[in-house]
Amino acid sequence: MHWDQLSFLNPNYFYGCHRFNLRSYFEGHPFNENLDSTFPFNISQPDITAQQPPVRRRTLDHILDRISKNDFPGKQHFEQYMRHKYRRNCRANTLRLADTSLTQFLTFYRNADKHHLEQMTREDIEGFVEHEQDRGLKPNSVRTRMCAVYAFVHFLIEKKVVSYELW
Repeated sequence: MHWDQLSFLNPNYFYGCHRFNLRSYFEGHPFNENLDSTFPFNISQPDITAQQPPVRRRTLDHILDRISKNDFPGKQHFEQYMRHKYRRNCRANTLRLADTSLTQFLTFYRNADKHHLEQMTREDIEGFVEHEQDRGLKPNSVRTRMCAVYAFVHFLIEKKVVSYELW
């Protein structure tokens, strides 16, 4: 077989145009001046001890700090729920959304003169929907808030804090 019959091969291979060593190609180039023979392995690693915690962790810490400073009914369940969302690897924006929605709901619940989550009824949830609509929120915003509240209620049902009949 002659090399003309091997048309699928790169012809530069036969003419010797490819260098065997790319290091010789870059000799004298400004990029190569500061490199030593251990180039791929001598890249300085960032100082891991000086880095801040990830955004999700900072978000969770901020939320938990805010929860601890407020007097919400079922504060410990709210904190457990936010830690649960963090362990489920939810994004920082998801944590913020749940925090905002549940803060609004638990503030409404506290203003309704209820201090224990065990007292929660369907009427409380319906009243929260009406409250959010009266504030001028759009239907999709109310729906988003309610999804977060329903997820929290489902969490409370799993923890046997509220009865499943609420669902």
